[in-house]
Amino acid sequence: MENILNETMTPDIPQEIIREISYGENRIKVTSLYPYRYDYGKGRTVLRIDIPEANITLEQLAELKANTGAVDYYEDDALKASYEGYTADFTYTYSNGNYSVELQHVGEMETELIALRKQLAQVANMAEQAVADAAYASIMAEG
Repeated sequence: MENILNETMTPDIPQEIIREISYGENRIKVTSLYPYRYDYGKGRTVLRIDIPEANITLEQLAELKANTGAVDYYEDDALKASYEGYTADFTYTYSNGNYSVELQHVGEMETELIALRKQLAQVANMAEQAVADAAYASIMAEG
């Protein structure tokens, strides 16, 4: 009888929810994560992430900045949401041992523009190399 009384009289102690994000090869404990839209819902959309300094290195922060894939959000090891397209702009502030990070959402058109800019840069590099090679070949032929 004593065991039953102890079990029923013990108040439930709320368990702290373990919140984590994963991106690339990283899995980081966070205090909060939520999408936010500026200008009362009419402005740019960002993904806000609050991360204690003890939970992330500067290298991992740089990898988050460079991430082009999804940011997955977990609570107690259960996937709650996967956020795609938050890769356009990366800002963060640091205060009282916490990083507050914002990743800006990129629309489909912006994603295509980014890909085209990368392709254009590659073509420009190839053209510069071809001109340099032709100039070198011309100099060698004269010399």
